[in-house]
Parts: sequence; C-alpha cells; structure tokens
Amino acid sequence: MQEYGLRISRAKYKKKLKSFIYYEKRYNFENSTIKELRISYKFGKLEDQVKHQLFSILKQRNHVDTTQTIIVHYKDSLKAKNKFPQKDRIVTFEGGSHEYQISYNSFVYSDIQCKLRYKKTNQFIIFLEPMMATP
Repeated sequence: MQEYGLRISRAKYKKKLKSFIYYEKRYNFENSTIKELRISYKFGKLEDQVKHQLFSILKQRNHVDTTQTIIVHYKDSLKAKNKFPQKDRIVTFEGGSHEYQISYNSFVYSDIQCKLRYKKTNQFIIFLEPMMATP
C-alpha cells in the first residue's frame, strides 16, 4: 500500500482512503496487486496578502472562524458552455499525474450535488461575488 510511491501501514492507508481527498488506484499483476493512494484534488497555498484579504472577507461578510482550517473548492464557472468537452474524460500527463475534464452537464450536476451534500452535513457554502475596485 502506497502513498506517493512510499509504503505506508494498512491502518493509515484505510484511514486516508475514507477521506474525500484520496482515491485508490489498483495495479493488478499475475501474482500480486499494488494499491496506491492518489489525491483527488490539487492543493496549494495562497500568498500572504491574498490569504489576508480572503480571510478578512470571510470573517466580515460571513462570520467564518478563520482560525480553523478552510478548504476552498474552486471551479472556473465562467467558462463558456461551448468550451467544455462533449463528454467527461481523463487526460493523463507524463509522470502519472492526470486531470479530469468534465462536460457542461456534469459540471451543472456536480454543482447541484455539492450544494445538497453540504446541506446534509450541516456545513455551509459561501458564494463570493467579486468586489468592485474603488478608485
């Protein structure tokens, strides 16, 4: 059982697999199977100034406790409908990384499902509207 190509314990593997952050990739051979954890989402870090501005908005407008861990799930929803692929697909890059490309219908469906899922778990979604720059 591997994460990033490194062996980890079965207990740690199972715990991580239960998280929405990971998914399992299996490689079946004649005499064995290799299971590998892969990350479902790309993670990054905000620059300090951007982070400060975002946290200020979240705290002021939405009363979010910014001392807690915050995960932002970003989707570019400004893409034109005709810019989406006709069907869902996975594009694989050198080195094994990949990217999911979804159709417009899948985009709309996943947006609806996301809202429903967070309503059920008693979490909330914040929709941020762009602020107009003041001169």
